[in-house]
Order: sequence, then C-alpha cells, then structure tokens
Amino acid sequence: MSAPRGIISRGWTQAQGRDLKNQDRLRAVPIDDEVDENGKVAIAPSLATVQSGEYQPLARPLFLYVSTKSAARKEVADFVNFYVKSARLVAPDVGSVGLSPEMLDLSVRRFDERRTGAVFGELADVIGLSATDLMQAETEAVSARTDASGATAKRAAP
Repeated sequence: MSAPRGIISRGWTQAQGRDLKNQDRLRAVPIDDEVDENGKVAIAPSLATVQSGEYQPLARPLFLYVSTKSAARKEVADFVNFYVKSARLVAPDVGSVGLSPEMLDLSVRRFDERRTGAVFGELADVIGLSATDLMQAETEAVSARTDASGATAKRAAP
C-alpha cells in the first residue's frame, strides 16, 4: 500500500533512522505544544527538546515496572538500580534519549522509597508536562504528606 502524503507516528529511536527502511523519504515534524513558555513556534525534535520535555506528545518515556514483592529481593533491587543508572549511558547507542540527571535522581529516589503506581494521575492530560515534572510533583506531594503525618507516606498501587 502506498501513501505518498501519509503521516506516521513513531518514537524518537525510529525517527533517528535506526529502524526505518525509508528514512530518506521521511522527516520529523515540529510540534506546537501550545505552551507559552516554549514560544509560539513549533518545536522540532532533537536530543535536547526530547529530554527537556519540550517536544511533546510524540516523545515518550520508557518505563520499567517492578512488582513490590520482587523489589524486596536484593538481586532485583540491585538490577533495577544498575539499569536506571546505566540506561542513560547506553541510550544514545540505540538512538534513545537518556534520563536527565534530575530524572535519574527522582527515579532512584522513587524506587528506593518503594513508591508504586503511576505518577500521572490527574496530571496525565496536562499539555506541556514532562515526565520529570510529573515525578517532581509526586515527590513534592509525598513529602507534604510525610511532613503532615510525621510518618513515611507510601503511595498505593492502582
């Protein structure tokens, strides 16, 4: 089937030509995210705009899900910590965008505190929020609950 004016939505890796046979015929499309702080122009995909969260919604994070029971095992915890810290170093080798230092810190902290469940909640549909924004909002909410109760707050799994 041929679609000379067709549109396809692919991830950053595919847009870099790692997985596409017709890379010479394709181009990444700048997106106007409607966030005033990012300017009133369409934002082109680049390593910097994907990592900062400016280029949305076609860039997306890759999640690693670990059950609470498995996370209690030392070898699983060791693997998750290795994975989170190493993934940002090897991400460019496969055309992906590694975690920013801030996102790395938030991810490690979230796992160390064994917080479970999705961080998106009611903020999932807010245009212009990056994964870092969502994780930071969750961290602040947990800190506020901890301060208010005097005990460590733990988010329930969905």
